[in-house]
Formats: sequence, C-alpha cells, structure tokens
Amino acid sequence: MEKEKPSLELQTYLLNHQDDLLSHIIQFNQLMSRYQAATKEITTKLEILKSDFQFRNGRSSIESIQTRIKKPASILKKLRGRGIEVNLDTIRSQLDDVAGIRVICPFIDDIYLVAEKLREQDDIRVIRTKEYIRNPKPNGYRSYHMIVEVPVFFMDAKEQMRAEIQLRTVAMDF
Repeated sequence: MEKEKPSLELQTYLLNHQDDLLSHIIQFNQLMSRYQAATKEITTKLEILKSDFQFRNGRSSIESIQTRIKKPASILKKLRGRGIEVNLDTIRSQLDDVAGIRVICPFIDDIYLVAEKLREQDDIRVIRTKEYIRNPKPNGYRSYHMIVEVPVFFMDAKEQMRAEIQLRTVAMDF
C-alpha cells in the first residue's frame, strides 16, 4: 500500500515555514524534558520516603512509583476541548497533569501518610488535592490526587514545574 503524500499546499507551507516549525518542535521538546525533570525530582523524594519508611517500620509504604509525560496528541485534545489556544504558554499555565506520577501504596493509611510527608517538604508546594478515596467518583474510581509544584534546577535557571501525583492502593489500581 502506497503512503499518501501531503498536498502540494501543505508541502509548500512546510517548506516556507520549516524554520518556524523546527523552532516550535525544539521548544516543545525542551518543555517536555523539563516536565521529565520534574518527575525525576518528585520520584527521588518518594524513593527517599519509601526507604526511610522501610528502615523505620520494616515494611514499605510505597509498592511502586510510575511516571509518564502526557503525549502531544493528549495535550492538544485537552486544550482544544477546553477551547484554549494551543501554545507553549498555555501548556504550562493551563495543564497541571502534563507530568504524572502514580504511587501505589499497600494500604489506604499509607496513601494519607505519603501525602502528608510530601506536604511537609518545604520545597514542594501543593496547589490542590482531589479526594476520590473518601468521595469516589460516580463510576467507582478511587484515588488521591495532588497537583504540586516543585523547583527544578537547570543550567540556566530554576523553574517551578507542576505535576500531578496520583496515590492509590494496589486494589484501587486494578
């Protein structure tokens, strides 16, 4: 099967705007790498809490930690769905879940303990929480969400980066 070629109009546009397009791609990738750095900062904090809890209590309060960066198509869909212009500034200012960290805990009490310990860290600012454990969604979804801001140090600057942390038990994760 032959791959469909872009229209002559699209080819001409891309040729005439290739520098702009390349610049936007580079800037977008840079922003995504900054979100990736934010997930690393938060993951490190969670790993330290996990180790400390294990050392003090002989068991872990965290079973696993997973991270993800929202895909470009999801970012586009979410912004368009909200009727918001799509650009780097709106990605940063309007989306709190580009960077995501899922924390799986053995028990519900562990979720609240981990959330409390994150809240106590002086370099994490909790923007808001969504309590879906005590107040499950109508479809039965249960989890504890935190939108946080964490400082990330780069070669040229320190930036406050937002991320969503979802805390849930192993059972809730199924």
